[in-house]
Amino acid sequence: EPNIPGLGAQFVFSDSEKSILSFMPERGQDAKLAIENRNNERENVALWKYLASYSRYILVGEHQVLKPKVSWSGSSHFFNTLNSGILTNLGTQTTLNEVGVRGYPNLAWLTKSAAVISADYSIPVDQIFRGWGTTPAFLDQLYATGFVETGFLPTQTLGNIFRPSIVASVNLTTTLLIRAPLRFELSYAQGLQTSYGGDTVIALGITADDLF
Repeated sequence: EPNIPGLGAQFVFSDSEKSILSFMPERGQDAKLAIENRNNERENVALWKYLASYSRYILVGEHQVLKPKVSWSGSSHFFNTLNSGILTNLGTQTTLNEVGVRGYPNLAWLTKSAAVISADYSIPVDQIFRGWGTTPAFLDQLYATGFVETGFLPTQTLGNIFRPSIVASVNLTTTLLIRAPLRFELSYAQGLQTSYGGDTVIALGITADDLF
């Protein structure tokens, strides 16, 4: 599908706060708005993609954090093609092109818009903060997260589709070579709507950020 790159804009706001011993932000909020224009030659229309997301961090105990979040992505026109639609599949991120819903690995949906509402509850398990001799590898913190979420997909043929799931994970934060933080995550997700691809997903992930 031919598309001519157009203009785009993005607004990001964050006032989240994190203490020295916290493994994630404990107060504040994050918000994001984005819009992008794509001129579609085949349909001879100006196609717009939209994105909105908001999350809040609520401290409910000693380093225990509740994080509600809502994300939405949509398109001004939908021609049942990948470039004009929003792809809903397995994942955790919401972008201008796709929405991730955990617990649904076997079936992807293409719609004009999609949304995800979730609530995460994270608790500390152990403050490790130690390494092995002079080895430049340190174990920092171990924490667990449990959350529920649902994906919302409005369709013309099947009506409104909800894809709820429950997820639990254990996370270990580490620091390698003094300046390279890595997070290891072992997660279990269960999609509750089996008629729409819900299944059990067990995954091990590694995330690196803020390297320098």
